[in-house]
Amino acid sequence: MFNFSKHEETKHFCMRCLHCFSSKNLLERHSPDCFALNGTQAIDMPPPGSKIYFKNHHRVQAVPFVIYADFEALAEEIPTCQPPDQKSFTTPYQSHHACSYGYKVVCHADQSYSRPEEIYRSNNGKKEAIENFIENIFREVQSCQEVMKKHFNKPLIMTEENERDFQNSTSCYICGKKIFRSRIIYHP
Repeated sequence: MFNFSKHEETKHFCMRCLHCFSSKNLLERHSPDCFALNGTQAIDMPPPGSKIYFKNHHRVQAVPFVIYADFEALAEEIPTCQPPDQKSFTTPYQSHHACSYGYKVVCHADQSYSRPEEIYRSNNGKKEAIENFIENIFREVQSCQEVMKKHFNKPLIMTEENERDFQNSTSCYICGKKIFRSRIIYHP
């Protein structure tokens, strides 16, 4: 985080929002406003010398389908009043209205089930693009589920070599932890 600003001397970071300050005095003046905006939420750093371990091993393996999507929006100006000078504030000055989107369905298991990009442009903006997107995504999800049931829901077929490797394995190939198990015999 040292490189976030051009200040080359000692930097002071707010542990609530991770904002960088050039002096301890500026950090102390920031604290009441930060607490008022962010409440008791703070970023807890691990104790020095401790180790962090990856826990979400179920997220390591690729899912069969992914849908990548992007929206475009028109920015509409919002009339606002004069904000107060006494405290920190946020003034909304634009409202964004979805006017178009694009998405692509990608199958990691078999590229032949991936589909070309779908692009939609709204005639009148506002809610039409969002409602159309939701309808299309529900349709895509149903289609992906049908493909998975029909083509990917097959029984595991293990050769004798696969079985031997499985029985002789001593650690999980995903997380690397040791496996403690009794002998499991697989019968096709």
